[in-house]
Amino acid sequence: MSVWKSGQIWSWTDHCYGGNPDILIDFDGRRWGFACKVLFGCSAITLFDRLEEAVDQIEASPAEVGCTIINLKNQIDHNET
Repeated sequence: MSVWKSGQIWSWTDHCYGGNPDILIDFDGRRWGFACKVLFGCSAITLFDRLEEAVDQIEASPAEVGCTIINLKNQIDHNET
């Protein structure tokens, strides 16, 4: 996958790593970490636990900048939308 960045083509595959957090990339001279979580329950404790887990993964990684991505697909009543 490539993106347009400041007048040049930049390839993700040359700068991506696996493991936890789910995505580590080098972008603009900084290491970014993205922890992706899916919510299966409706409780606030479940949400907090997933957020805490994501933050812990990012903090334990070599990432300088981190972002938690929460997938809410299981929280939406798809029959109502």
